[in-house]
Amino acid sequence: MIRQQGCSFKYVGIELDGQEFIDCHFEQCRVIYRGGPLPRFGGKNQFVGCQILFLDAAGATMEMLKLFARNGNTEMVRQIFESLMGSMN
Repeated sequence: MIRQQGCSFKYVGIELDGQEFIDCHFEQCRVIYRGGPLPRFGGKNQFVGCQILFLDAAGATMEMLKLFARNGNTEMVRQIFESLMGSMN
């Protein structure tokens, strides 16, 4: 696992898969997750004006959620996201 500590990133694409970020600052970045090894976050990372992209396997998962929603299963998709947010408390 690659460790990034105290780094500042601005106007770049950052691949999250398999990396560890500790006390990093991301500004106007494209934050990319492809569905590989989960990244680790420690300390206080800041994301300012960033865009997150789910590509490859992660993108396929997002497309599956869209299919469920478009097929009238919006309540199920909403519950998935509520369960994710609830686990943060």
